[in-house]
Amino acid sequence: MAYEKCPPIMRPGFLLALALALSCGCSSGGGGSSKPIPRSPWPRFRADTTNSGTGVAGVETARQTPAAIAVDSMSPLSPVTSSPSIDTDGSVYVGSEAGTLLAVRNDGTRKWSATSCAVCPEIPPSGKVEIALGALVSSPAVHTVNEQTSIFIGSSSGRVYGFSDATTVTDSSAVCTACFDPRASDPDITSASFVSSPALVWHSVTGNILSVYIAATITRKNAPGQIFGKLYALAPNGTMQWEYPPGAGWPSGFSASVALGPGRSVLITGGNRGIGRAIAEAFVALGDQVAVTTRNGGAPEGCLDVRCDVTDADSVDRAFAEVEAAHGPVEVLVANAGITHDTLLLRMSEEDWTAVVDTNLTGSFRVVRRAAKGMLRLRRGRIVLISSVVGLLGSAGQTNYAASKAGLVGMARSIARELGSRSITANVVAPGFVETDMTDVLTDEQKAAIRSQVPLGRYAAPTEIASAVTWLASEGAGYVTGAVIPVDGGLGMGH
Repeated sequence: MAYEKCPPIMRPGFLLALALALSCGCSSGGGGSSKPIPRSPWPRFRADTTNSGTGVAGVETARQTPAAIAVDSMSPLSPVTSSPSIDTDGSVYVGSEAGTLLAVRNDGTRKWSATSCAVCPEIPPSGKVEIALGALVSSPAVHTVNEQTSIFIGSSSGRVYGFSDATTVTDSSAVCTACFDPRASDPDITSASFVSSPALVWHSVTGNILSVYIAATITRKNAPGQIFGKLYALAPNGTMQWEYPPGAGWPSGFSASVALGPGRSVLITGGNRGIGRAIAEAFVALGDQVAVTTRNGGAPEGCLDVRCDVTDADSVDRAFAEVEAAHGPVEVLVANAGITHDTLLLRMSEEDWTAVVDTNLTGSFRVVRRAAKGMLRLRRGRIVLISSVVGLLGSAGQTNYAASKAGLVGMARSIARELGSRSITANVVAPGFVETDMTDVLTDEQKAAIRSQVPLGRYAAPTEIASAVTWLASEGAGYVTGAVIPVDGGLGMGH
């Protein structure tokens, strides 16, 4: 039958318009508040082998108030913001919101107090010699070796302090021997708070302290409004041995029991237009840290713009390194970057085929392979591949595109089987006709003909595709993997 005698829906021009609409989602972007201590009887500690059975820290109640211990203005106890720690000789150490570290003997008398540290770096420089401690909100960590006691405590003002307990000096002021401030070595940190108690590791033979572990929350210049967490390992003199993770840190709100939640590191390839842009904006709205790959910029507001060509493995590696430095390991990957070179089979060149498959299918392979490294270390992750109803139904004039999108289904299901034991899921979203700037070029007749093929009788909005993606990346979809989610208005009917 001659083309000109075919009904409109069978003519090549319409078929290519239909193909354009079905591929419209592609993006060429490659790429409890503190309370004062009540004036109740003050606990007094003494050795009591008959009562406690331990020889250390039996407790009796004595009619002695905090004021009797805090005998001067340099050792205010109220409000106390840390839990007390007890030394082997029964001494008690406690920090206050006013910035005083207080040592109390096991008979209830004041041993010493400290309110400043002369070995701390001043951030920012001000020429001061002594640094006020700030609110001491973590419990002290105490360790004694060769009758020398070391005390480490964290401050909400962003420092970790180490003190040496001069046990033979009465009513002395403790000597500050160590100070760590993460802002001294990382100028991008704008604030820090050490609210966890330090943990000490010491040599099993000599008893000397080897490392001080402590966690912090920090904020950074390049991520206003975001709070990050870090774990630091410090030497006894306050110098940093290592930090985890390096760079920005992990988003606050994570715990060992919560795999995914607000603040995750999300990477979307081709996130500057169409479906990719809508997905990026949806994750930003959830409070996640979002990075998008583009070739020429144009990332949505609130997203890290990373230049990347998914057809180049080195470019992919550089992009991931940039994202990991800013947001930490990628926890959610959305492989969305894609292109079309539509034409009928006999007119399709080798270059038309190779370019589309290398971007849409092999490009997705490159970013998934790179993201999997970090996800395996984290033992969690979400991978979402953006396919198309064309990959399931086929489309005249889109042999290359359909093949590339169909390949994503097999890829996702293989990944799901391979990485599932590490709590990493891999799923596919297959959009149908989507209203984007690429469909605006179609004529009203072409648009009406396309809508007539869709049971719901309309195009999808990009936000509807984004909703499916964010659900697959959510904690609620933790048991969904290897699935193909059609968002096509019923066009594919489950294919």
